[in-house]
Amino acid sequence: MNSEHAVLGAILRSNSVYRDAAQLVTGADFTNPHLGAVFDGMGQVIARGDTVDPVTIELHFPEWGVSSAQISAADPWTWMDAAVIPQVAPRAAAVVARNAVRRNATEALKVALHDLADTGNDPADVVERMQRSLVREHREELETATLQQILQTPDEEDWVIPNLLERKDRLILTGHEGLGKTTLVRQLLILPAAGIHPFTFQRIEPVTALVIDAENTAKQWMRATRWMVKQALRTTSTDPSPNVHMALSGRLNILDPVTLGDIHRLIDRHHPGVVFLGPLYRLALQMNTDEQIAPVIAALDSIRDRGVALIIEAHAGHALGAGGVRDVRPRGSSALLGWPEFGYGIRKDTESGDPGLFDLVAWRGARESRDWPEQLRRGNWELGDWPWLPAEVWS
Repeated sequence: MNSEHAVLGAILRSNSVYRDAAQLVTGADFTNPHLGAVFDGMGQVIARGDTVDPVTIELHFPEWGVSSAQISAADPWTWMDAAVIPQVAPRAAAVVARNAVRRNATEALKVALHDLADTGNDPADVVERMQRSLVREHREELETATLQQILQTPDEEDWVIPNLLERKDRLILTGHEGLGKTTLVRQLLILPAAGIHPFTFQRIEPVTALVIDAENTAKQWMRATRWMVKQALRTTSTDPSPNVHMALSGRLNILDPVTLGDIHRLIDRHHPGVVFLGPLYRLALQMNTDEQIAPVIAALDSIRDRGVALIIEAHAGHALGAGGVRDVRPRGSSALLGWPEFGYGIRKDTESGDPGLFDLVAWRGARESRDWPEQLRRGNWELGDWPWLPAEVWS
């Protein structure tokens, strides 16, 4: 018998103590992953208002991904023997948590020693990775506030780009290949970094940007942006390039905890107002179903929750909308459609007959009114234009 058995046995004796244990541990803290799966599964059953007991628990094993070969029907009864009374749950869970910390620390030190032996590694980075791996997630209880308290919340905009993006806003920008959505993204980053509003071109406070580009190379960025940087410098005497921090990673997997932790670390290091991440299809392997996209959205929200405006580039789908016009909604799961505060797509204008006019289509109803232009026109850099001009500015 051990503390892991005692935690499970206490819950079987009284489902109400699960909450006390869950404040201290998750299934990932269990040495035996099958017991950890049972612990998490018990929580799912209890959360939906059902009861878990030693008689019927085996019926849930397939749902939890465990089998009778891994956990026999007799085991739940032996777990209860390890917990004479339900009240042992928090004490036993505390032991499980301590053992998990000891186990994780041993593994982290082993990895750190291996990495330090490689002279190609920066010792400071090795230590920082080790520290991150040792931090246990802080679990907070749900708390309530009265509507009276909510109404006292300061009603002040926390602008990154005035009248366009606030901190914690999420924007997905879509378009079909070759229309210039990547160029528009760069305009949304480089101009604010120089203290220029990307659409009105008025002076604003310079914005720090972080770019996590999973597709384009340093040479591609250099060739595409150097003239924009020079023009911004001539316009404001502010060089935007030191304000744009870039990680050109190639394809990455933000579902990997180490990768996601690296992104969080970069945000904490550079304190950006806006973070660009994309293109979307290169951030995870599978994003076609709601089940596949859910953890991706959770990872993206963890980035946004660090107080940044988040811009994501995505490819538009291949479907045709009303009148045979190509849809600009993002490819993949429909769950993406309701996630961002703002969803816009670039599409050639089909009504005016003007080949130089493009629509900026809102494929997601904006949650708040902002000054996004409805139509854009490509600028002429030889004439000193920016890459994209709102149609009303151009005219």
